[in-house]
Amino acid sequence: MDQGSSVAAFAALAIAACTSSPPRPAGELRNMFDLVEGAQASEPDASAAVTIRGQPLRWLSPPYGPSQQLQQGDRDGLVVQPAFADARPAAYATSEVWDGFPRVWAQPLYVPVSGFDPLGKPIRVPDTEWIFGLGAGSRFYSPWWQTWFVTVPAGYDVEKLHSAEAVVSSGLPLTQGPLRYAAIGPREIEVAHPDGQPPVHPFTGDVLLTRLSQQGWADGQLIWFVDFGADRFRVNASLVVQEVALFRLALPGADGTPQAMDVPAIVGTGPLGTPRAADAPDGFPRFGALRHEYYALITPAPGQPVPGVFVSASRPELRAQLIAQLGAQMVPLPSDAAERLPEREQYTLRVAQDGGCFALTDFPNSCVWFDTQQSIEGNLPSTAFVDLKRFSSGALLFFDGATP
Repeated sequence: MDQGSSVAAFAALAIAACTSSPPRPAGELRNMFDLVEGAQASEPDASAAVTIRGQPLRWLSPPYGPSQQLQQGDRDGLVVQPAFADARPAAYATSEVWDGFPRVWAQPLYVPVSGFDPLGKPIRVPDTEWIFGLGAGSRFYSPWWQTWFVTVPAGYDVEKLHSAEAVVSSGLPLTQGPLRYAAIGPREIEVAHPDGQPPVHPFTGDVLLTRLSQQGWADGQLIWFVDFGADRFRVNASLVVQEVALFRLALPGADGTPQAMDVPAIVGTGPLGTPRAADAPDGFPRFGALRHEYYALITPAPGQPVPGVFVSASRPELRAQLIAQLGAQMVPLPSDAAERLPEREQYTLRVAQDGGCFALTDFPNSCVWFDTQQSIEGNLPSTAFVDLKRFSSGALLFFDGATP
């Protein structure tokens, strides 16, 4: 790692580049504070992202689960939203939503250190907090950060370092560190889970990390944030965060407008039209943290196979709800062979191009699934995609058996 004045100068330039980035068009940013407030007012979009303390957890309560499960009583919860990504079961949280914004930048985050050990690992200055380059109230706020380690000499008054301006003005040496996902928000928030139980994937039951809020500094003020870890996203040379497409499967309504199906979203591996290989070393996804949302419109045609939503007969209440919404043809009964599969729950609410494959003996291999970006884009016409002009952020909490 290179240290010294040249790195400090580079960091200062990075700050200037971030704060003087081209102005965004008129749009709305909703951070975690806004989403909590919206959920308290029962706004649908906010309630999909946050469960207010003591309220039912949607994906764990009927008709998805056997009994009502309530969010822990003293903290609001970031909803564990089931999804599919690269043909694998996944789950994500949503900590921010942008409507009408074309791009989002990573911003500087400073960590006081006294130096580095022989392996290059930073040595934290005791009793210090992270210093965020921007607070959540800034229009340029995002939960994505470029870490800089601030080397503080012995005897230096670290109480002077409570803002990005103070760090840069100090002239202390800076060393570039990893990219980091950390969302600023209320103190009393965490990954949603029932009282007395850990958070879990709603269908597979895999235990997830709770991720309690931590304290830091921004603009000279104490703030709270939820840390989702290092190396969870990618940026280009201008620090613009790389997006992936997120697909919400939909059917045409009576007036022809898309009506979202009540099934998990599909998280892509690249922007619309340019899927990439899943970037997830050791199961830790570096994709999916910034999602550009689209409807993917499924339009069953006369004489063509009818898409099917997989739901086991062991979930009668969920089957009944979907049949009422979609019709019995789109919720066929799985075969006995499908019901006996050890990994059956991984297919809950997964959509196949032809629901008739649920009855075949070689299920699930007999199915063409809408569970990857490649499959959705390759099996639907270009006219099927409706840009929602919405970006949402939130790291994958679960991917292919891993809980990063």
